[in-house]
Amino acid sequence: MATQATWRMQYFGGMGERERTIVPRIDDDSDMFGMQFNQTLYYKDRVLEGSLEYGVSGFAGQTNRIRGTEQNTRYLAEGAWKPSLTPEEFYAGYARRIFGEAAQQEMQAAFRILEQNEEYLGWTGKGNFGCCGVIPEVAMANRIYRQPNPFDGPTDWEPFVQQSQQRIEYFTRGAELLRKALRHLDAASPKVSDGAREELNYLRSKTESYALLLDTLVKARKGYLGLEEAFRLYRANAERADLVRRLDASLAMFVEARETGRLTTETFALVIDHPSDLGVLYRANLFLVTGLELVEQTIRNIVNYHHGRDYTQLVAWDKIYREFPQFSSRR
Repeated sequence: MATQATWRMQYFGGMGERERTIVPRIDDDSDMFGMQFNQTLYYKDRVLEGSLEYGVSGFAGQTNRIRGTEQNTRYLAEGAWKPSLTPEEFYAGYARRIFGEAAQQEMQAAFRILEQNEEYLGWTGKGNFGCCGVIPEVAMANRIYRQPNPFDGPTDWEPFVQQSQQRIEYFTRGAELLRKALRHLDAASPKVSDGAREELNYLRSKTESYALLLDTLVKARKGYLGLEEAFRLYRANAERADLVRRLDASLAMFVEARETGRLTTETFALVIDHPSDLGVLYRANLFLVTGLELVEQTIRNIVNYHHGRDYTQLVAWDKIYREFPQFSSRR
């Protein structure tokens, strides 16, 4: 039985003498934050062997960022001359050539885990930090803010709540894999050749900031789940004191998310050596710094309302959304 990947490559057959070129994604714009390791994807989709089998003339890779995708481009370039090239074989040569023979084993182990993480997150990052639009963890607070009465709790957000537990599991496991790869990068550090030091520092910085990003999203999602639980139990006749206690715990998680988001952005900014990373840094500043500050302020107003404190702090959502009505106009 032909696999799905086989049938995808089969689309390139049956065109006679017409020249055709495959356009593989060098990086995916649904996952712009972390470095992407796509060799396993190319291999399982039979991009190389399938191209030879069905008469593809060559590759024309589509890319959004140049920096951090060198391994994907190199694999396709080498595979054009050796279609049977496996990811493991590729990384053996890549790690030895770039980082030196002494560091090869540790670097191969790191690359193997980074490939595993890319596949685990679905090769699209499960929507963790796309190229376009407001990230869901920020957009949800904006939706709550726009409700006629946000102080009675969120409404019409069941799909987001149901999705959040799965996202927490995905992102937690992804962060664990990234930190496992970091341990191999650290072990390789004293062994890498002198000329590879800057490349290792880049790889390490981006892997660490990616893990911190996933931590940030997990904390934000846990904050929302805490908010949902607080109001759900209160509507089921829980004590008001219990509502306030749970709202305080939810707010504390959003504070942690905002702090970790800032740390994520600072870590990413430590090593930038190419303009293509500046677009990612812009989005990190917009959503992980500014966006999560707005989220915290929005939730804090709700919590303050139930504490009997001032709940009318203006939340400047117009920093992200154009022509946004101010809080004071909706009281």
